[in-house]
Amino acid sequence: MIRTGKASVLLALVVFSACDPDANPLPPELGRAPLATKAVLAPTTYFAITPLPGKLAVSDLTNAGEVVGVAYDEAVTSRTSDFYWAPGDPTVTPIPTVPVPGLDFPVRANEAGTVVGTTNDCDQPIFDYCAYAWSTSEGRKDLYPLSDHRRSAAYDVNDVGMVVGQSIVPGGGSATLWRLPEGFVEYIGPPGLEGEPYSSVARAINNAGVVVGQAKLADFSLAPFRWSASDGFQVLTALQ
Repeated sequence: MIRTGKASVLLALVVFSACDPDANPLPPELGRAPLATKAVLAPTTYFAITPLPGKLAVSDLTNAGEVVGVAYDEAVTSRTSDFYWAPGDPTVTPIPTVPVPGLDFPVRANEAGTVVGTTNDCDQPIFDYCAYAWSTSEGRKDLYPLSDHRRSAAYDVNDVGMVVGQSIVPGGGSATLWRLPEGFVEYIGPPGLEGEPYSSVARAINNAGVVVGQAKLADFSLAPFRWSASDGFQVLTALQ
């Protein structure tokens, strides 16, 4: 997968501008511009794309040119759905999701075209919101949180089908790994500190299954961590 940060576009993929992941996905100067009618993928290659209503912001790009991101309303004040687009598609495809009010979770894709994100309409209503995995062939599969957690959120997926993110309880959360296609869930945070008040989150995973994230340790200090099936949880110490 090719990381674009929270790059911004007016259609599906025209203007890429790196910005803080927590910043407004569409800067004001872009939000005021009219929608384009064509998207430029290469200097001499043009594709007509019909957008979803509102504005689109790109989150991720695969080596095959597949694009995923988020659709916003015309005022760019709220998300309306996640979306997917592949080269040759005449339109972007809405992913059937409901945005989580007040929260701006990422949308990521792997080289198999599997998209992960977070939705507010989990198929198990006991959960407030949950992570999901979606593809054009399989549709959407919801990824449930760890036991005794009420919510889950996905932050990344590798090409093997391993998804990482967080299972959440009020006041804290636990770094979580899901394995597709079944969606088996596993805690990968600090040993013995699952759930509140010790919070951890898995942010990224590579194709070797190595995960990185951030955790609050037993002494309540914050630290980046690395996790793998062979080495387990490891705190990354500060550079000297």
